[in-house]
Amino acid sequence: MGEKIGEKLTPKQKKFCDEWLICGNNTHAYQKVYGVKNSDVAASNANRLLNYEKVKRYISERQQKLAQKYEITQARVLQEEMCLAYVNVAELWGADGWTMKSPKELPEAVQRAIASVRVRGKGDEAEYKYTFWDKGKALERISKHLGLYEQDNRQQNGPVKIVITRSDPDSDE
Repeated sequence: MGEKIGEKLTPKQKKFCDEWLICGNNTHAYQKVYGVKNSDVAASNANRLLNYEKVKRYISERQQKLAQKYEITQARVLQEEMCLAYVNVAELWGADGWTMKSPKELPEAVQRAIASVRVRGKGDEAEYKYTFWDKGKALERISKHLGLYEQDNRQQNGPVKIVITRSDPDSDE
């Protein structure tokens, strides 16, 4: 697209990339930085901009730096997903099997799987209502990460041909 190798980003392109890294939404990032109101125009221009090699390179470098800074690895992300997918809700209950534990009393893996906690009352009389992150979505993300869907797709042998014949009940065949 007329790019020169080693060409630098313009200030607005850099700002767009930084905004995109924050929100992850092409259209929103473009509208915010370039002031475009029409979402179709913004989406088209954002997609074109994201295909520039210098933009791809800048975003990739920033993502790598952020991952290093915050120690984000594939293993760590997978570990978090596993907390969501394999949470054991039995660990919410105290030894008596009736009293629900407070968030502080829960194992760390269970705490990580909790999306929200509602507390009613105080102290020993407190009642807790836990909402967990979506287990199915976590399992789906793990499966995608590990390529399980791709393996399944390769195992399929293509369309199955089904032949139905009609026989005459009075026939000897």
